[in-house]
Amino acid sequence: MTRAYDFVVTGVIYIIAIIIHLMAVELFHPGGPLYSIASSGTSAMDGASRAQLWYEILSVWVPLLAVGGISAWAFIREYRRQAVTAVQRVR
Repeated sequence: MTRAYDFVVTGVIYIIAIIIHLMAVELFHPGGPLYSIASSGTSAMDGASRAQLWYEILSVWVPLLAVGGISAWAFIREYRRQAVTAVQRVR
């Protein structure tokens, strides 16, 4: 594939990670609509800490892993492309 393909895929994954982050911040923040549904009436199963855990996972770790993973993928492909290009062919 080409360098442009790598940039397009990386950009799309960045945009998806940003959207996931913004949706999680709006929906799962403490005091938000889904946080209150998950934590009310669930004191026996500790719903508040579980809602806090999912808020942290969806707003921080999922976008971070997506951006880190796709960045590593793009850097590795670029490194391999440059390593192949740098080898001089013997005639």
